[in-house]
This record gives sequence, C-alpha cells and structure tokens, in this order.
Amino acid sequence: MKSLSRGAQIYILAILICGFGLLGWQLSHNYHENPWTLLFSCAVAAFLQSLKIVGATKRTSYNLSWIVYGFAFVLLGTPATLLVILFAHLVEWVWYHYAWYIQTFNIASFAIVITIVGLLYQLLNPSWTPLTLRGTVAILLAMALFTGLNHLLIGFVIQLARGQSLVESGVFGRMTLLIDSGALSLGAVAALLWLVNPYAIVLVCFVAYLLHSGLRVPALQRQAETDPKTGLFNTRYFTAKLNEELARAQRFNRPLTLVMADLDLLREVNNRYGHLAGDIVLKGVADILKSSSRDYELVARFGGEEFSILMPETSVLEAQIFVEEMRSLIECAEFSVSTNTTPLKVTMSFGIAEWQAKDQSVDALIYRADVAVYQAKMNGRNQVCVFASEQETIGAIRPADHAKAETKAPPNKLLPTLPLNEQSRIS
Repeated sequence: MKSLSRGAQIYILAILICGFGLLGWQLSHNYHENPWTLLFSCAVAAFLQSLKIVGATKRTSYNLSWIVYGFAFVLLGTPATLLVILFAHLVEWVWYHYAWYIQTFNIASFAIVITIVGLLYQLLNPSWTPLTLRGTVAILLAMALFTGLNHLLIGFVIQLARGQSLVESGVFGRMTLLIDSGALSLGAVAALLWLVNPYAIVLVCFVAYLLHSGLRVPALQRQAETDPKTGLFNTRYFTAKLNEELARAQRFNRPLTLVMADLDLLREVNNRYGHLAGDIVLKGVADILKSSSRDYELVARFGGEEFSILMPETSVLEAQIFVEEMRSLIECAEFSVSTNTTPLKVTMSFGIAEWQAKDQSVDALIYRADVAVYQAKMNGRNQVCVFASEQETIGAIRPADHAKAETKAPPNKLLPTLPLNEQSRIS
C-alpha cells in the first residue's frame, strides 16, 4: 500500500473504516432464519469466487459468485448476503494471497454497497415480497444500483492508484456492466424459482454454465492475439492496431510514432547458454518494455528478437525520452539463468519513426523504423536512432546537444541519440 499515492491511501482507509463499521452493524442483525440455505449459499459463493475467469486483459477477470449474491439478497436479506460475500472473499484471499488492502477494500466496498442497496429495496418493497410486480421492480432497481455503485467505488480507487479515468479503466464499459448485472439478475431469478420449486434451481445451473463458457471467449481471443513466449501481442494483432491508429492519425492530423527494437547479439546468448536462457532474456526484456510503457501504448513481439511499440499521440521528441529510459533499464537489468553462475546482461537497439502525410500504408512507417534500427546496429548497438529522411547520413548527438538537435542537425540525417543525462530522464 505504500507504493500507492496519498490520495489512494486516504480513499482506501476511508472505505475500510466506513465499510467495516457497516459490516459489524449488519452482522449484528438476525440472519439465521434459513441456516441451511445460508450455508449452501456460502459454499457455492466461495467456490465460484475462487473460480476466476480471465477477461480480455490480464487486469480484468470475472467470476460467477455474483449469481449467489443476487440469490442470497432476494431470498435471505441484506445481513445474510453480506455474510455470504464475506465468506467468499475470505476463501478467495486464502487461495490467491492478495495484498491485505486489496481484499479488505473489496469486502468493505461490498459492505457499503449492500447496505445502500438493502435500504433502497426496503423502501421500495417494505414487506420484502419478491413474488409481486412491486417486488420485481424493486429487484431490478436494486440489482442496477448494486452494479453501478460497486463499479463506482472500484473505479475511484483505480483512478487514484493508476491515474485512469472511469472511462479509461473500463469499469463502466457496457459489456462489463451487463455481465455483472446479468449475473445478479440470474441469481434473483434463482431465488424466485427457489420460492416456487427448489428443484427447479438446476435450470439456472445450465444457464450459469453457459454464461461461464461465454465469459471465457475474450480470454481465448486474447490468447490468439498474444505471443506465447513473451505474453506480448503478436504481429498480426499489432499490425491491425497500427492500421487503425494510422488511419486515425491521418484523419485528425495527430502525432503517431512507431518504435522498432532489436535485442543485440541474442544469437550469441543462445549459442553460449542455450535457447532456454535466450527465452528467459526475451521474456525479461518483454516485461521491461511492457512495464515501462504507458497504458495506451501497444507493445508487441514482432518476430524473433524484434519488438515493436506503438505510441499514439506521441511525437518523435517525446518518444525519444521514453525509449531512452527503456534502453537504460534493459542495459542495467540482469537475467538469472541456470546455465550460468552469474546473471546475464544484454542490450537493445531502438529505431523510431513518425508517420508522414505521404504514408498510404503501415509498410512505409515500419520500413523507416526498421532502417533506424539497422542504423543503431551499425553505430555500435545499444542506442536509440531516429529516422529523419530517406538519406542515411549519420549525425551523432552529444547529451549536451540533445535539446538543440532539431535546430542544428542537417535536414537529411538519421539521428542516433546517446543516453540522456539524469535530469532529462523519467523518474
């Protein structure tokens, strides 16, 4: 939690204090009217909570425990639902070993949400009779509020911790809201069936399984779009996105920069230490490129030891700063392999090119970035080179002259950049 911003820490602590206060108040109520149903709900919710379904990205995931939350809310009431949520999250915590503040925040936020939703449902349906028109309307509104409020609390912590807005984080994406509200509603339907004929609950199980299978589709699509060795996007996906971004840059006349990067002398690593060592280096470098890129940038393995980075809304000068930081991080990194007693160190050469008005396809942009990489290799490797024109005249830039490069350099040059001084680097 120390790595989070002060705003994120204050927000999390406020949610924890408020949430666990409401948790203690709710659990002081009577929730033992249906002990066997409560135990059944806790067991199923814990199982589904631990059965995580990976979403379209590594940071997104779904689970079907929300079905049980909807079921418990309609059938057992607010305190019992909160107990089910608490038990499910504690089991998940033991299973996945999340950081303490992550799971406690989840529990506390659910306590706040379920308390507010319970008050709304009590106001709309005081007799708590779901098998009526009034009860159905109350359930629909309660499920909608449950989903929206939960996503709002999560969205705020993401915004404070990662700097992503509610739109950028995707917490209010249409499909995300539909999935969670749909799972809650399916649980409410299961509760209504339980009241009429408990044996009919098996029909909901078939629908839940179908939903589980459907939620796996985005993850399968992502697997088809990623390189299995590095976990980065593959060439086909990257090229498709590059086409989209180039079209957008041309339409709105916005900056767009492409970076091509090539590991220096990877063949020697493979020959001397084995291909498994080479794979470790590839994966480690890929992780550095990914972690040091911004959220809206796209990093891919282009083939072999070559990588590519798509930088929308970024000029060449801005890209140089970020790419130089990547180069420095890779140069300083050490990779432990079983075939050598000391960690391996590698370097990487980078080529940068910005789209031009004459570009009719992505091939021209890729070509210029490739030429810049080749020039970086020819200049001695482990450096960043910017493509400036079709003519391959070389002009070195000293660190002290970096800020004056645009005005002093002749117009027809490939400009290799040396490491920036510490004041120019991103901390």
